[in-house]
Formats: sequence, structure tokens, C-alpha cells
Amino acid sequence: MKINSLEEFAIYGSSKEESIVISFVPIANIKDRNKASAYIVSYTTNSEINNTLNSFYVINLISFVLILIVLYLIYKQIIHKKRVEFRSLCKN
Repeated sequence: MKINSLEEFAIYGSSKEESIVISFVPIANIKDRNKASAYIVSYTTNSEINNTLNSFYVINLISFVLILIVLYLIYKQIIHKKRVEFRSLCKN
């Protein structure tokens, strides 16, 4: 866990409207510099995280639909090619 080390870190939680970013900054112990005796905790609301996540989901959805369309068109092209080959063999 990061809270056991002397690293500062941040975590976030999100709801539909906004995200809360919680930042932790360690305060070193006077006797043992390798341990944190306390953390300064800061809470901030941030709407950019939700905007970024929403954009990510929209881009993924659009990409998925476009890939499906391309795969369908490739499938239709292969089927059409096989039909043309079959018709040309039947004529001969």
C-alpha cells in the first residue's frame, strides 16, 4: 500500500456529476525519516475527470460501431466475390 511508504499519491472517486480527488502528502517522522508519522489530506472536486471518462466512452463506442461496419462491408464483399465466381463457373 502506498500509505505505508513515504510517497505522495492521489485517488479519485466519481459520481454522475463530479469527481472528488483526494491527495495525500506524507509528513516524515522526526525520529525515523523512513516512516510517515502523518499525512496531509486534501479534497478537491474535479469535473475534468468525468469529462475525460465520458469522452473515452464515446470514442470507444464510435470506434466499435465503425469496426462493425467495416467488418460487415468486408463480409459483403467476400460473399459477392464468391457469388460472382460461382456464377462464372456455372456459365462455363
